[in-house]
Amino acid sequence: MGSPTGLEQIMTKDKARKQATRARAAAGGTSYTAAHFTAPNLQADAEQPAEWSGIDWYAFPPKEPKEFGRRVMTEDQRYYWTVRRRWPLVNPRFIGVHARMASKIDSRPRHLADWWLDGPTYGGWERRLALDLLYVVALHERPELLPDAELLAELVAAGEPMPVDAAFAELDRYARLLMENGWWESTLRFVERARAILEPQAATHDDPRAREFAASLLGQVDREFTPYDYDSEYGHPLIRGIGMSGALQTLDAMLCSSQGGFPPGTVVQRHRDGSFAVVGKCLWSPTGGSPTHYALGGEDPQPAAAVHLPPGTVATWMTP
Repeated sequence: MGSPTGLEQIMTKDKARKQATRARAAAGGTSYTAAHFTAPNLQADAEQPAEWSGIDWYAFPPKEPKEFGRRVMTEDQRYYWTVRRRWPLVNPRFIGVHARMASKIDSRPRHLADWWLDGPTYGGWERRLALDLLYVVALHERPELLPDAELLAELVAAGEPMPVDAAFAELDRYARLLMENGWWESTLRFVERARAILEPQAATHDDPRAREFAASLLGQVDREFTPYDYDSEYGHPLIRGIGMSGALQTLDAMLCSSQGGFPPGTVVQRHRDGSFAVVGKCLWSPTGGSPTHYALGGEDPQPAAAVHLPPGTVATWMTP
């Protein structure tokens, strides 16, 4: 056989790269996509500033310091975050799509759930449904917090989701304050609160689209809270439920983007002894501003002023 052609050389090199990627995925227990992102020749690119800085307005947990010793965010989450920062180059249509999604109350939960990808943080079964229910109650109780329709139309026309999300800050804050945590009993009570709003909307709302939307949410709620089986030992009903904790973390991150603060999943240091901790959730004042406290692990919430980012921590959305 003669020497390989240029195409054959490329194919051979590509095959070797894919084999190495699969090996990294198997060794690290990650997806092929995430393993591709950790390829040595891509590491330098990953540390470069985004080609479009606008998207860096969104608060995403910075990379954990080496001294912390473990990962908080998954490789898939970090990979997708980097890809999204480059959407204007690879597929600018996505940016406009998210601007429109962010502006509508029935699609805003999808926008947020897509922006902060599922993982140990920002995860949970049917997190998007939990966000839907939070907005249903927030809009029912405080309709005046919904941004002006003409303003939203102008912001959407600009083609970027960031100013649209900023316009929703007050409604987002109210939705976040509806629930202190995602514990099971408090979630059940909240679901019944949302159901009491949705049932009359599904039956009598003047707008057929609103009736259809309410009926759809009720159907999803019934599906997730209807027992699919029973415990064989005690006979307790087994219910899927919804990822309320992940929904609250998502709203925390959205608010940190416009109000400041450390989003869930951020590794911080305590002033008192320099020990590391991970932000689990943020506590907010109803009057505005950045988080007043952070829940760190299983301990009582700590004042925001009691923690700081470890030296050398870099996040693209942080002000230098």
